[in-house]
Amino acid sequence: MDCTAKKSDCSLLPLPANMDFNNLKEMVDWYVKHRKKRLFNDNARFTTLLDCITGYPGGSPKRLPSAIGPDVPKYKKGSHQRRLSNVVINNVWDKYKDEKVNPLDYSDFDTYVDYVNSLKVYGFGDTCIYDFCLNSGYKHGLRPVKKVYIHTGPLESLKALKLLGLTDACVKQGRVDMETLPAEIQSLGAEYAEDFLCVFHTHLTKMAHKSTNLK
Repeated sequence: MDCTAKKSDCSLLPLPANMDFNNLKEMVDWYVKHRKKRLFNDNARFTTLLDCITGYPGGSPKRLPSAIGPDVPKYKKGSHQRRLSNVVINNVWDKYKDEKVNPLDYSDFDTYVDYVNSLKVYGFGDTCIYDFCLNSGYKHGLRPVKKVYIHTGPLESLKALKLLGLTDACVKQGRVDMETLPAEIQSLGAEYAEDFLCVFHTHLTKMAHKSTNLK
């Protein structure tokens, strides 16, 4: 198997790297075999609000002197949150504590995301909000079901699927209905479909370009 490993803080998640795939089914089969079962291994370890914000289990801050205040938290961060500044994380933490953000107050994932998104903390964008909602809601059974969340990587995959004639979904960031995606991707479930589209955007784009050049 020719693949590299992406190191998250508590697990190694395989990536397809330079592998070649002949069709979408081969990609989905690889994903199911090598990545799907391990994707949410860390989620059960998110026990605090801060864990869910930083994407790092046990990400409690250390207090360090700083020019912007007498004490500024320095946080351990998961791979998706590594670009967040400590100040942004601190602001999110304070805001969500004040608002008593609790996934148990919501019956479906989309409503929960809409609520968290309405809190508007500068520097904590759509992808961070999606990850936070997954981190905090997953162990309570609050997961994407009908919609797939589209950000930069999945958007490129969506464009490729459109070129391949495999979807009629509107190509833009936001959310798309699961039923608009190919059956192979639907079989994964919405929370895995987002990750699949993110991981395979390069492969799907390559396949789409190859298909276009053959016409």
